[in-house]
Amino acid sequence: MLQDRMMPEGRFVIPTRIFLTSEQRAQLEGIVRRQGIELEELMTELVIRHLEQQPEPEAPLTSESAEHMHVELQRRRAELRRLRGQQVIAGSSAPDWLAPYIADLEREIIRLEQDIRG
Repeated sequence: MLQDRMMPEGRFVIPTRIFLTSEQRAQLEGIVRRQGIELEELMTELVIRHLEQQPEPEAPLTSESAEHMHVELQRRRAELRRLRGQQVIAGSSAPDWLAPYIADLEREIIRLEQDIRG
C-alpha cells in the first residue's frame, strides 16, 4: 500500500523512487529546466495525466451481484463434482474432452472465488 502524507489542500504526498538511466535522467532534468518547473510538479502532472487515461475502476459488488456469484460458484462446484465422478467411473475410456473441460472449470471456480473475495 502507498505510504503517504495528507497535505492541507486535500492532496497526498507519496514518497517514491524513480529508476532511470543516466540518459533518461539528463532528459528529465532538461525538461524541468526548460519548462521552469520543479520536478515534483512535473511528476505530479505526469501521474495525473496517466490516471486520467485509465479505465474507471470496477464498481464494488452489490449484495445482489455477490449473491449471484455465490450461486454460480455453487453451480460450478456441483458440476465439477459430477464430472469428476464421471471421469473416475469411465477411467481410461473417458472422452478426450473431459479432462480439459474439468481443468477449465477448476480455473473458472478459482476466478469466481477471487472475484468474491475482492
